[in-house]
Amino acid sequence: MRRGRWKSAGVLLLAGALLLSGTGGLETRAAGKVNTQQTCSLEVSAEDLYILVEDQYQTWSPDGLSDEERKELEEVQSQVKVRLYRTAEISEAGRYTAAAPFTGIEGFDPASVNNETTAADWNRMAKAALKAVTKADGSLKDTETGLTKETTASEHSVTFTGLKTGLYLVAAEQVETDRCVYTFAPYLVSLPNLYSTTGEPGSGEWIYDLTGDYAMGLKPEQGERFGEMAIYKKLTGMSGLPDSQTTFVFQIDITTPDQQKEQRIEALNFTGTGEQKLVVKKIPVGSQVSVTEIYQGAGYELADSSLRTQTVTVTAGNGSGTSEVAVSFTNEPNGGTTGGYGVENRFYQNEEGQYQYDDPNAPAQPEGGNGQGGDMQ
Repeated sequence: MRRGRWKSAGVLLLAGALLLSGTGGLETRAAGKVNTQQTCSLEVSAEDLYILVEDQYQTWSPDGLSDEERKELEEVQSQVKVRLYRTAEISEAGRYTAAAPFTGIEGFDPASVNNETTAADWNRMAKAALKAVTKADGSLKDTETGLTKETTASEHSVTFTGLKTGLYLVAAEQVETDRCVYTFAPYLVSLPNLYSTTGEPGSGEWIYDLTGDYAMGLKPEQGERFGEMAIYKKLTGMSGLPDSQTTFVFQIDITTPDQQKEQRIEALNFTGTGEQKLVVKKIPVGSQVSVTEIYQGAGYELADSSLRTQTVTVTAGNGSGTSEVAVSFTNEPNGGTTGGYGVENRFYQNEEGQYQYDDPNAPAQPEGGNGQGGDMQ
């Protein structure tokens, strides 16, 4: 996906002068006391996405996007699972006290909040709170203070109602599309929130329903999604001495959707007939992958030479069986009696970008020699 078309937004801004928190109880007189018994509501909108591009958040909107880019945006907007956790209570004076299970968490100190608390401080506390509800696999926990809602294709926002006053953590589960993976920055929001039209500390009024014009947005970061492919190798008969080992070497040429190119070398060793499987991992989804058997081992040949190079496209959600992306090679003895072996990590890339085999037992090449490695026999 091309990233240059998103508009610079700098930081996440909300309607008017809505703050991400209360005032810490220092300047609340103009706004009056917090009604701690009043219920609140919060809307989190996936229509308002601020995506991280080169360390800066930018507005991600359909304006100027290609059809493919617009489809990607729609995929993200329609499948966000938003998690909401009450991390702290708020007093009538606007001061916070950490609530279970967020008490005693290093880096999460809502009681210290005041008018000088910076955006960096809020981000630090949000990340600390998020760790408390993150499982080992990266997914988010269910807690007594946690609520979850999901966006849909028709509704790109979710609204939580009947909420107690307090300080809430807004988090979202990772979203995977056909091409990319998106992670969302956590943030803290106070319910109620102090809305000011003048920007003066403590001025304005407490807003208990952050919906509509006061809805909160989300901040995703885009990353590559990786898949894998399998190489199946079948050997129908053995050549050479009994119990000998033979090596089959594959050159894997990867062209990513962004036309970046990568080359890898893999090998399989056989000491008898049968089939083996080699899994090539961490390939960007959507990549075109060409696999060429560049060495068959002395005494062997491909059963079908037209299949020496095979090309596949790596897709998302690769599994086993029918959904697996794979290529297959079958070899048979060619009548020779010499077995062959090799070691995968003896391949190196020369100055021209070509892979060659480096045999440690080969005679040293004089200066100015051809630089070729020894034969794999």
